[in-house]
Amino acid sequence: MKGKEFEIYCGEKYHVNEHNVWLCKCRKYQGGKPRFLCIYERKEVEIIEKKNVFSDNKEAISILVYTEKFLNDSVALKFFCNANKIPKIRIYFMPVLSNQKDCKLMVGEYSHFKHGVFTNVAINFVDCSGVVSIHNHLPENIDDIDIYKLSEKDIIHGQLVSDLFDYVVTRDFFPEQEECDIPVISLERCKELLRLFLVQRKQFIISERLNIDETFYYMYKHKQLFSEFQNYWSAVIENEVEYNWADALDNRLCMLTLCLDQCKIETYKRQNNLTVMHLKYHLSYLILLITGTFDNLAWIINNQYKLRLCRVKIDLKGSQFKNAIKDKSVAIYDVLEAEYAKTGIDAIRELRDRIVHRDFIKAIRGGNSKYKYETSYFWLDDETYNLIMRAGFENSGVKVKAGDNIFIDMHDLIYFLESRVVKITNELLKIIANEIYGARDTYEIWKMLGLSVEPYVL
Repeated sequence: MKGKEFEIYCGEKYHVNEHNVWLCKCRKYQGGKPRFLCIYERKEVEIIEKKNVFSDNKEAISILVYTEKFLNDSVALKFFCNANKIPKIRIYFMPVLSNQKDCKLMVGEYSHFKHGVFTNVAINFVDCSGVVSIHNHLPENIDDIDIYKLSEKDIIHGQLVSDLFDYVVTRDFFPEQEECDIPVISLERCKELLRLFLVQRKQFIISERLNIDETFYYMYKHKQLFSEFQNYWSAVIENEVEYNWADALDNRLCMLTLCLDQCKIETYKRQNNLTVMHLKYHLSYLILLITGTFDNLAWIINNQYKLRLCRVKIDLKGSQFKNAIKDKSVAIYDVLEAEYAKTGIDAIRELRDRIVHRDFIKAIRGGNSKYKYETSYFWLDDETYNLIMRAGFENSGVKVKAGDNIFIDMHDLIYFLESRVVKITNELLKIIANEIYGARDTYEIWKMLGLSVEPYVL
């Protein structure tokens, strides 16, 4: 294997069995394209043990918010303030350098002091304070505001010095900086991380006055994620038909939602052999649940539209199934023929067939030699890779391509699978509820379940 040439997308190392494999750029070019050498190395590279809220036994998660960029976003500020009411979450607002009089938040205060040629900038809060940036040889006549602006620039570019905070949150148009010691993340990523942090600790805290148990939480969450299900379910119950198939779908969607959370939590942990093993465990079950959901939907369509197909033909991707439903519902046929649905079902079905019948799925530990952190990859062959790419998997999720072996980001794969099953399921249920029952209701699930407030984070 030593000296064999591979094409890759980026200079990362990955692990195969007991070896550490390094990808190194070769000086030779063939056909005008850069080539790379794969070289086995026995020497271990020091991996930075960054703190990790999903691996470390932390009682609380702390978030530093780049306040100034959220001042005109009342929805985001409400989210941060509500999240801060939950005991396991601590939200800290950075000082505001402009429009300070208009800011009604409890923000921190900047201060700085000299230490030789270095200028240390700190943020002081009611319950804590710490140095957030260090500047070397600043001009003597620089004013305080300019010093603090330099510090803010460092912070949002992943150069925060203090370890008081687990994440820095910026507006979505700032690039995320996940490889640094204190990751810089978007608001949407922050919401997901806070939710998963509570889920991992079995802390189903709806508000400062209301806790629920895990069963009740996933009753809520799967109906929130699959937003068209409740409309369909209510119509079925009201008309007292197809209850068993609807009930089966309800159970599958609930288990699928729970499994998605477990997959995501494993990807956010500090990666090692154990997390890779658990990822394969949860991911294989997730894929089975997704294909089971597609089969469940096919049976619902067959029964409710009276297609009368034999059981081996009841398949969302089957040509006879599509031809049969086209005569009954052009809307369903159009969904099944849409590129996102057709290619998505094909790719997920291929993964399912490997798990059930063939060579199972492969996952490996990997890392980045520049940033010296470890991650995990999903290992594909060329056939499965092409199916996933045709289904719309983002090219940025492809980390290493070596001949017929492709390594994609595990985190990106899980969110890709989620996006496909949620979209396809919601589209089909919306059509069925409308065409069969004339049901077009929308539900606020938290109100329907009798919660006093919409969950702050969950």
